[in-house]
Amino acid sequence: MNPTPPSICDESHYKKLYLEYSDRLYRYLVYAYGVAVDAEDITQNVFLKLWEDCSRFNQKNIKSLIFTMGKNMSINQIKKNKRGEGFVFMDKVLSNPESQLEEKEFHQKLVHSIEQLNENERLVFMMSRLEDLSYKEIANQLSISQKTVEKRMHSALKFLHDRLSVNLKKK
Repeated sequence: MNPTPPSICDESHYKKLYLEYSDRLYRYLVYAYGVAVDAEDITQNVFLKLWEDCSRFNQKNIKSLIFTMGKNMSINQIKKNKRGEGFVFMDKVLSNPESQLEEKEFHQKLVHSIEQLNENERLVFMMSRLEDLSYKEIANQLSISQKTVEKRMHSALKFLHDRLSVNLKKK
């Protein structure tokens, strides 16, 4: 007989869920939608809604639920704000001013090129390269097949290679 999973309404279990998924959701939202301040607010709102309506939600697909809620809240926020601010990258601190300028110019080209990807390709690329998730993990998080992830990643890499003349494939 399978034990009953803990309820989301159980405070200690809810805290575990928060600790396990809040940082991952935040990073996903930043990578997918590019606005760190909004991603922080949305992450908090997802977990607030999860707590407030805990009796409505099933523990079985909780990870999927959390990421779907985050995605939907982000899309609603973007529509509400009617803005699509691009990705924000932290510049590396480099000792050589010439290298710093080259790095900044490359980042600008990279950001611009990533923004040109369609939403699905951009999301898969960011999850793979910045969050270092495997194709299988990405497929699970997005509820798509691994082949779809592979196809989107291939298209993204080809596009970025053509734009930047840089090979971004993992070794």
